[in-house]
Amino acid sequence: NESRDFVYIDDVVEATYLALTAKITGVHALNVGSGVPISVHTVASDICTFFSSNSEIRITGEFREGDIRHGCADLTEVHRQLGFTPKWRFADGLRQFLEWARVSAADTSTYNQSLDELASRGLLHG
Repeated sequence: NESRDFVYIDDVVEATYLALTAKITGVHALNVGSGVPISVHTVASDICTFFSSNSEIRITGEFREGDIRHGCADLTEVHRQLGFTPKWRFADGLRQFLEWARVSAADTSTYNQSLDELASRGLLHG
C-alpha cells in the first residue's frame, strides 16, 4: 500500500515552462507533483477497472532496498516561486493516458534490436 505522488505530464510541462520563463534569480529546489498521495494499489485497481480486467492484484510485501514507503510533493515553494498549481486530478490524467494507450499501437519493430544492443553491452541478464 505504498503511495506516490503521480503527476500528469501536462502539469510537468507547465511547471517546466514556468521555471524557464520565471523572473527569479538564484538556485532553487522545487518539487513538482500533484500534492496528493495515491497508493500503488489504487493505480493498479483503476487500470484493471478501465480495461474491464479481472486480473488479480497481489500484494507480495516485497520492496526495493532504500525505496521509500510513501512520497508526496510539498508544492509550497514551487507555488510561491512560480505560481505553479497542478491542474490535472490523478483519475483524469490516468484516464487520459489509458485512453491514449488503448488506441495507440505499440511499435514492436525494434524490440529484438534493442534486446541485442543491451546484450552486446552486457546490460541484459537472465
